[in-house]
Amino acid sequence: MNVASLMVDLLTQYLAELIHMYEAPRQLRPRDANILQCSPATLNLSRNAFCHASPAVWNKLSETVTSDITVSIATFKSRLKTALYIVRSSGDTVTFRT
Repeated sequence: MNVASLMVDLLTQYLAELIHMYEAPRQLRPRDANILQCSPATLNLSRNAFCHASPAVWNKLSETVTSDITVSIATFKSRLKTALYIVRSSGDTVTFRT
């Protein structure tokens, strides 16, 4: 095992500890919505931190991108590129899920 792969594994584990899946107290949405929990930021500067910014960005993505998180990286990238292309070609910004 080389140092680079060890660092990636440690970094992945560290980042995974910073984000959590949202669990609704009651059934509000389908269980497979794959929404991340957004923790409140007390300072404007802290909103740019990974633990606050990543759930906000992930939750803004369309459901076609985030619906199945067990797909390969290549499939995820393809879906993400397609969704961003559609948004870009329509002239809109990334839409919020409601």
